[in-house]
This record gives sequence, structure tokens and C-alpha cells, in this order.
Amino acid sequence: MVTVTNAAGCSTRSATVQCTVFARPSVPGIAVVGRNPFCDGDSVILEAPAGYAAYVWSTGATTQRITIRTGGAYTVTVTDANGCSRTSDTLLLVRRPRPELTVDIQGRLQLCQGDSVVLTARSVPGATFFWLDDGQASARRVIRTSGTYIVIATDTNGCRAQSQPVTVSVAGIPAPVITILGSATLCPNDSTRLDAGDGFASYQWNTGATTRFITVREPGRYWCICTSQAGCVGSSDTVTITRDTTVRPVVTALNGRLTACEGDTITLDAGPGYLLYTWNTGASARRLSVTTTGTYVVHVQTPSGCRGTSDTVRVVFYPAPPPPAIERTGDTLRTSSTAVAYQWYLNGEPIAGATTPFYLPTADGRYRVRISDANGCTALSTEYLFGGSSTVEHSTAAGIELIPNPAEEELTVRIHVEGTATVRLYTLLGQLLAEQSVLPSSLHPRELRFDLRSLSLGTYLVTVHTGTRFYRAPLVRW
Repeated sequence: MVTVTNAAGCSTRSATVQCTVFARPSVPGIAVVGRNPFCDGDSVILEAPAGYAAYVWSTGATTQRITIRTGGAYTVTVTDANGCSRTSDTLLLVRRPRPELTVDIQGRLQLCQGDSVVLTARSVPGATFFWLDDGQASARRVIRTSGTYIVIATDTNGCRAQSQPVTVSVAGIPAPVITILGSATLCPNDSTRLDAGDGFASYQWNTGATTRFITVREPGRYWCICTSQAGCVGSSDTVTITRDTTVRPVVTALNGRLTACEGDTITLDAGPGYLLYTWNTGASARRLSVTTTGTYVVHVQTPSGCRGTSDTVRVVFYPAPPPPAIERTGDTLRTSSTAVAYQWYLNGEPIAGATTPFYLPTADGRYRVRISDANGCTALSTEYLFGGSSTVEHSTAAGIELIPNPAEEELTVRIHVEGTATVRLYTLLGQLLAEQSVLPSSLHPRELRFDLRSLSLGTYLVTVHTGTRFYRAPLVRW
């Protein structure tokens, strides 16, 4: 309470007032969430103790926690529920600068396949490096592949700096393909064009030309070195241009001879390697079969389009000599035909050593003679039957039957033996007039019919051959 006295000496006492004295808060500590010192661009959190009614930071902030991005001295004043305040000690925050970082580039960033560029990171002394693409820790990198490259430098204070991205692109080596606009084989006085393809920045031919197209008039090897729009250089494959110096086919005969006998065939050959053949007969094949005397020529075209014509070839076919006739004088057979060569046959087989105009038979059978003239052409006589009755069987039971005999217009030969049978009709002088054969059959007897109307009246001879057996019987035509 308090007592007061006025000038008159009068006193009075106040009512009693109860006062309470509160203790001041303790000095608050500031907690640092983060690093101190910290790096430029980073931040730290300052945090005052919890439980106070109010906070006032030296920055003017009024929250329990504040975020700091600059260095300096920081305090906080806290007020409790009783309104008592206390200021913290000063906290000094240090912000360190980030290290300087550059990337040196040695070379082009637009590479051609197989080339490289060197990237070198440079920073403060003691700094370490880390490349984000593959984790390498070296300052120097040799780059051969496309990509974006970034490096991080860390100084001795632990502060980091990140480089600007460096983008490297790798272009493929161009592979120009030469197109032949025409033929790879030049005909005489012709030319062809070569095309190295579209889309290149520049062209360099081995001829010295610098254009996309060139015209070629000479045989040889040609290539082009092309530069792409990315600056990469590549060479084409080599193309070879040839020339058909002479297109003249040579016509030959397959058997080596351009002469033959009538009835034969000569095959002319114009040779391989041509695309088209045109003979003067109209034929269009490489080979031509010729059966008549005449002159022949062929026009050809090569696969490259060159044309040529052969020399004229003359083919001659000689006529065959007339068929020789066989005459019998005593036991000797002879021919009066004049020839350069003779060959006698018995039953269809050549007789060894029988090469003269006459022959003395040593066995019965069917004889023929072939003659050859100076051109190599031959003629064969008709058969001449030579032999006595000792080799002949003649009776129905023996194998053949002539119906009727004598006969007028038609003769039926009835065959009673097995196997293939050949029936021949001769004059009595041995000249063959008709011949028929019959194959084995289940029908017995087998029959063959002969038309006799063209024969003169008289006596003839019928023979039947069945392998190793021989039958003979006379026939009377009336």
C-alpha cells in the first residue's frame, strides 16, 4: 500500500495492491537445420525453441522457424505467456560462393561416325568432378557418341556447380550409290550417265567433276566422294563401264561341216552371250537347223543393247546317189553303180572287209550294199535274197501257210510259230517287194495280208523270219 500526506498534514493510506514478479525466459538457443557455412544458392532453416507466445527475428519474421538464403548475424526475441521477453545470442551464418565451372570443347559437336570431341571441365583448385551421363570422375572426356553431357564440380568447401549441357550429335558416314542411267557396256560411239544420288552437300568424282550427274564416254572405273549436309564424307563403290568394241557373231556348224547330203540337217550356231538373235530365215534362236542349200546370216544384240551382224555362211546339201542294184553272176553278187566306197550287209549287219563292188556270199540270207559318193552321200540297195533250199522249211506244220496259193488279188499269210515274225515278199531274182511284221500275240495262228494287184502274173517267194528260224514258200500270182 501507499500513505500520502497533504500540506495540511493530513494523511491517508491506499488500499493494498498485490504484485507478482515473473522470471524472465531463459536465453533462447537457435537451432540450425542445414549446413553452416552453406553454399550460395542453398538455404538453411533457423529454428527457435517451441512453447513461446511470440517470436520476433532480427529479419522481422515472427514465426518459430525461418529460412535463410544469405549470410549474416541473426537473433530471435521470444515472449512467454506472461509477456516476458528474452533475446537470443547472435548467430553468425556464412554463405560461401559456388565454384566457377566451365567446359572446354576441343573439336566439333557435330561429329561424323568414327570421329571424337574432347570435353574438359575446369574449376577452382582442388575441385572434384562428376559427369552425370556415366558417373566418370575425370575432368577430361573423349566423346564418340551422341548425347547431352553435364558435369558437376565440387570445391573443397563442398559447394557444387553444374555446367551448362553440351550436346553432341554423331552423323553416319554417307554411302553414296552410283546409279547407271543407261548401260554399263558402251556400244561404239555411245555414252552413258552416272548418278551419285540426291541430298549431298558436295560431290567429287574421280574424273574431277563436282556435279551429281556425269556423262561417261570411255570405259573405265568410276567412283564419287560425297559430303553430307552434316559435313561427313563417304565414298561410293566403284562401278566399271566397259565397251563392246566389236559385235560380230561367228556362225559355225555344230558338226564342223557346212556341207551335207539331202535329207540330213546342219545346225548353225551363232555363239553364246547375246540377248537377241534374228536369222535371215526369221528364226530367233541361237541355233538354226538347216535342211536346204542356201546362204544364212544372223543379226544379234548384246545385253547392253549393241547390235552386230555375222558374215554370210553358205550351206550346201548334195543329192544322194541313186540306190544301187544287186545282180547275181553265178555265186557272186555285184553292183554296177560307180562309187568311192562300198559296204555289203547280211541280214542287216555289215560284213567285215566286204567293201568292193562285188561280194562272194559264204552264207544264205538277205544281202544289201551301201555305196558312198565323193560328197559322202550314201544310198542303200533293196534286199537281195541269196540261198538254197537246205535252209528252208516249207509246210503248214513247219510254220507258215499261204492262203490262197495260187492267189489273184490278195494273199493271207497264216503264221503258226511263236515270237515276232517278219514276212517278206521277193521276186525269184531276190528283189524285195513287200515286208510286214507281227508281234507276239495270244491269238493263234496270226495272219498278215498282202495286196497283190500291182504284181505281174508269175511265181514269187515268201519268207518268214522268227529270230533264229527261217521259212520259205513259193507263191503263184495268176
